[in-house]
Amino acid sequence: YQYFLEKSDDLKALKKKIENLFVQLNDMRIKKQDTKEINEKLQIINEFKHLEEPVKIIYFIKDSKKSGGMYLEKTGIIKRIDEIERVIIFKDKSIIPIDDVIEIESDLIKEQFI
Repeated sequence: YQYFLEKSDDLKALKKKIENLFVQLNDMRIKKQDTKEINEKLQIINEFKHLEEPVKIIYFIKDSKKSGGMYLEKTGIIKRIDEIERVIIFKDKSIIPIDDVIEIESDLIKEQFI
């Protein structure tokens, strides 16, 4: 029984190291788009959201228990951009805080940012 407890602790420590390396790797690989560029893209998407083109958003979620966090990707149709609450609301009711957005991609904005 003691053997399994020790192995469990070893696995927890290894998992923590892997999670930390993952966050560090992502920090090196993903560079946040300029806030001005993100706002411009959101304005274009808001203007043409009636076309219901998919939008891919990469955003960062902070870990509430330790420093760091993880990057998530959401692709879907945007229903509304609430500038007062500073959130993006998708048709499937997913909500992403605008301040957490790292990158935005969509055919709606490709021509504007070539």
